[in-house]
Amino acid sequence: MGIYDCSKYEIELDDFLDTPVVCTLAKNGEGDLYINDMDEIIKDCYTIPEEFQSVYHLSDEEMKYNHYMEYIRCIPSEYCADWSRNTVLQREWNKDDAEFCYLFVANALLDWQIHDMGPIQETSADINEFRLSEKICGVETRKHFVEKGCKYELENQTADLFYVASKEELEELKKGIEKGIACCEFKRWCFEQLQAYHAYLIKINNSDYRFIMNNPPTWEMIVFYDNIPFTNKDMCGDGMDIDGELDESFDEDIKEILQQYIPLETVEKANELLEKLNKLNLKDVDRLYSSKLINKLTVIE
Repeated sequence: MGIYDCSKYEIELDDFLDTPVVCTLAKNGEGDLYINDMDEIIKDCYTIPEEFQSVYHLSDEEMKYNHYMEYIRCIPSEYCADWSRNTVLQREWNKDDAEFCYLFVANALLDWQIHDMGPIQETSADINEFRLSEKICGVETRKHFVEKGCKYELENQTADLFYVASKEELEELKKGIEKGIACCEFKRWCFEQLQAYHAYLIKINNSDYRFIMNNPPTWEMIVFYDNIPFTNKDMCGDGMDIDGELDESFDEDIKEILQQYIPLETVEKANELLEKLNKLNLKDVDRLYSSKLINKLTVIE
């Protein structure tokens, strides 16, 4: 185990232990044994480029892994949850194939379990009383592999990395993202008491996804987006609709600016209004929403 560095190639083989091994043994109705797909991440970090394999003396584990990956590349499409391509095995599958793959995965999991270290910090049980829910296009984004997900606040946009574990959820996300405008929800509970509930709209800039696990079928997805101003509605009733009667606490100059932009009809117009209000350091700007802008954008097909 170690780093193989040959100019442009550098592979950390120890990363194998940090990557979830997701192969399982499957058996069909006729009794033939087949092996399901393996996490592509392991393949990327554990495989030595073929042009350099003759240069290095491979360990027994590395040779077994390369042999295992030859099997993985031959898995037929009917045994893959999200098939893209495969190599045809030029003979019949047999029991020895399945036993080799099963033992390789079992030993890898055992090795990972032996070397896995628990957290050095203990968390209070009270933390479990707090629950969060975040949805994009009605699909929960904090349900699977929560510790691997992340939200990135970039210079001019936000990126959300999360995981979905059903083909139906993936298709629902793809369908919503294709529209360019998506609805999001955020909820927070404390001791089963709903503390916060916001619904807001985002403008999709880009997105991508990849299949990472066969059983259960799991996809990793990242969505790049901009929050659309004045679409963040507090569903607990603490918001202020600028399309209604303006609050008397607003200064006259703020009311004048709002009246210039009402009704909000486009995202560009909403961004312009937000920029002007930010220059005035309006503290309640996050509470403002436009019911007309929300209604207009949510009917886009």
